[in-house]
Amino acid sequence: AATIRDAALSFAVMAMPATVVEAGPSGDHYMNLYGGELPPIADLRESVSLRPELPLRGVRLGVFTHHFQDADPVIVQQCETALASLSALGAERVEIAIPHMKSLSLAHAMSISVEFSTNLGHLLSKGYHLEPSTRIQLALGLSMSGTEFMAANALRGWAFNYIKTEIFAKKNITAIVSPTVGSLPPKMGEGVLESGESNTPLVMQLLKFIFLGNLLGFPGLSVPVGGSSSLMPIGLHLMADHWGESDLIKLSHAIEAHHTGPVSK
Repeated sequence: AATIRDAALSFAVMAMPATVVEAGPSGDHYMNLYGGELPPIADLRESVSLRPELPLRGVRLGVFTHHFQDADPVIVQQCETALASLSALGAERVEIAIPHMKSLSLAHAMSISVEFSTNLGHLLSKGYHLEPSTRIQLALGLSMSGTEFMAANALRGWAFNYIKTEIFAKKNITAIVSPTVGSLPPKMGEGVLESGESNTPLVMQLLKFIFLGNLLGFPGLSVPVGGSSSLMPIGLHLMADHWGESDLIKLSHAIEAHHTGPVSK
């Protein structure tokens, strides 16, 4: 999306909950799945009309500082500046800690490798022309045992409960804030377009802040906060609890309105 208004409108179309009448006699899908009331409707009108005189009072931003600062200096500097802009609007910065990040990153890599190979692993044995990097990825997934996959899911379950209970609930955190990527993407090397590239350390560095949302299913949003001297965009990543999309939209609009301005298309 070029602006947060575009993102908000897209979200409104994709995520508008069905009413009981629309869903029929069986009720709403989410009510049947989880019980209770319908999921909250994102207050998009407030989000896209945030006024300068309406500070972010009551918003609590969780920052794992040690992890936040483990990125390229230019990324850390611009993300810290954006975070300061949110604080100036009334948001409160709250120190948090998420243990076992390296193990969770490995659990994420194992999970997606196994899922990828489960669906596409047969391509290795049927003579399909695959890039070497794709062959490596499929082979890695096929080499993992059921015990390893179950261990990865045990870590996933622990992390889900820890972040939902210890961070979002007990610390009353509105969103967990971090850079979007750990390093600026390098230029592609020679031959990459012809043969692909297998560069696991680079992939892990690029995913180090955003993998948790994918592993645990929490909503996230990356909003541009600046750029590097080589004109590479730099983003701030916001991750909220379930049904917290409206908070993400509100925070992103605050950054757009009071820090960076809309990104040109």
